[in-house]
Amino acid sequence: MMELVYSDEFLRSAKVIPSPQQRKLARLLDVLREHPFHPSLHTKHLSGPLLGLLSFRITRDWRVMFQFMNPKTSTSSASRIAETCIGEGDVVGIGGLFPVDMKFFYEADTNRMPVRRIRVEWGDNKGSYETGTPETNSFPNRRGSVRDQATGALTPICSATATTFGESTDACVGKPFSMSYEYTCAGRNSMAGDCTGPNQTPGNAAQKKGGCWDPTFARPGGGTGACVFVPRVHVKDNWGFCNGRCPNVQSYRDRADGERCFDGTELAGANNVDECDASPYPASSGAGANLNPWTYFQGRVIVGPP
Repeated sequence: MMELVYSDEFLRSAKVIPSPQQRKLARLLDVLREHPFHPSLHTKHLSGPLLGLLSFRITRDWRVMFQFMNPKTSTSSASRIAETCIGEGDVVGIGGLFPVDMKFFYEADTNRMPVRRIRVEWGDNKGSYETGTPETNSFPNRRGSVRDQATGALTPICSATATTFGESTDACVGKPFSMSYEYTCAGRNSMAGDCTGPNQTPGNAAQKKGGCWDPTFARPGGGTGACVFVPRVHVKDNWGFCNGRCPNVQSYRDRADGERCFDGTELAGANNVDECDASPYPASSGAGANLNPWTYFQGRVIVGPP
């Protein structure tokens, strides 16, 4: 069990938050002592100016920031937030089980709508998501908001008065695509070897497909070593373009799509190459080795063993 050390700022904040939040906070602090990454806490590692701190959720409007002072001690402070968006950096769970939420925006060009395929690979060789078929699917754009640099005000991109169809409320949803998943880590032997990529990330194809082991990771609460995963997303539009980076190779260098990924199965001759093949991983050799029709999480999902 951890010892909690409370800052003066935390104690002042805890006295003035609404009574329902105070009661819930008291329950969650008991959970924090026993298991700082329990699913009910929604614990997150923070980034930017808050790098080195973590937070857990009281409600959607109230979170508590804390940090590990040593393997058995943490300190806490409470703050009210209106919004948060963390698109990069490591997220960490311990105890062999880690539930996560994935949210992302995407956009197809107005002339190339609708989106026909959405695929998510969780990077653990167990979980993936894809529904329907590109021939029958019809997904709207998912867009966020634009912040006014002078006032800080947020203006939703999806609007009934939008001048382009792809940003109109008929074709655009002002919320991210959202999914939940549960990672597991049984230990070093369950991974495809120690991480061989930069900064202890999956290196070879087997590790990118099934995860790897970081032997240097210092787990919160004590112990060393953890499973590492990097999830990724694939989105394809109605014309056959998709996200990712797919440099044209010698055999079809005259294709006009450059490094964009494009399904060329309707083209003739050597240009008949589907760069948007959403197979779990590209080929290890040949033309397919250049194809990468994915957008990757810019960080690591780290799960400590039981």
